[in-house]
This record gives sequence, structure tokens and C-alpha cells, in this order.
Amino acid sequence: TQSGGLQVELKFLDHFQNPKSQERVNIELEDNYESKVPFILTPEQLGTIATSGLPASLIFAKWKRLYCLQRDGDSFVGAFLRKVENHERTLLVIQTTQNEVMGAYANSKWESQGGSVGASFYGSALSCLFSLDKDSGEIKVFKWTGKNRYIQVCDVYTKLLAFGGGGKEGEFGLALEDDFRRGS
Repeated sequence: TQSGGLQVELKFLDHFQNPKSQERVNIELEDNYESKVPFILTPEQLGTIATSGLPASLIFAKWKRLYCLQRDGDSFVGAFLRKVENHERTLLVIQTTQNEVMGAYANSKWESQGGSVGASFYGSALSCLFSLDKDSGEIKVFKWTGKNRYIQVCDVYTKLLAFGGGGKEGEFGLALEDDFRRGS
């Protein structure tokens, strides 16, 4: 410094420049039957999502696959909601029939909020959406913008699971309908 204080030189080493890319999450081992159903994302890709968009505490938590369409069936209420009902923090990973991969992190339970009136939005600002670029393999994370409170919707009557709203009427960042048969 000009006043005769301490002079410090900073040097970045290659293997420390992007520590996020080296993160892996701790995935709980599954029993023999479950292990035959492959995961959509690698532990490294899950680590990238964790470090780029999720609360820091989740990086160190043990992750467990709660629901798998191939393993548990396509019933929205009978399989999906039953498997995730007691879990506040969930990562939803989707692979489409065109092999596109996307998903969402919900920091609130998946449960119907609107009663008989219809579905209503709820959720936490800690939630986010993500997608995997098919060509580069890059994970893109889309955090809450703060423009509205349209975070997540779970409607058991119409079998709708939606995430991220605020575009034109009826548009979501991610939507799954009809026992996971349709989505956008």
C-alpha cells in the first residue's frame, strides 16, 4: 500500500480456478433392484447444479432418489406424490423423449395448495430451474428473479406439476401434466 503497509500478491492456480466443476454430491446407495435403473445425471452434473443454484448445505447432505418413473410408475398421485410427500427439499430431474434434460429444485413440499378452488402458487425463493445443453453438456441454472411469487404449483385434480411462472397466461418455466405424459 502507499502508506507503507503490507503488500500481497495473489496468484490463482489452475485447479482452484473453478472448484464448482469438481464438486460431487453424496448419493445414497440403492438396493439391487433400484440400482438397475440408471440416474439421468452424473454425480458431477448434480454437483454443478448443487454449487450453482442450491443452498450450500445441500452439497454436504446425503442425496437419495425418492421417485423414478421407470421404477415406480407414472401415477402422479399414487406414486410421485406418495414418494415425495414428507420431503421439503427435492430435485426434480426430467429426461424427455427427445433426450432433453431439465429440472427444478423445490425448497417446499410438493402438495396441493389451492383446495377445491384450484391450484395456487407457493414456494421459496431458494428454488430454481435448470437445463442440460445436449451438445456441450453444460448445466444452466435459472434462479428466481424476484419479479413475482409464481414459484411452484402442485394440482392433484388436474395432475399438474409446474414451476416458474410469470410469462403469458398459462406459461411456466417447466410443467408436467397428465401423469407425466405431457410437458413443456
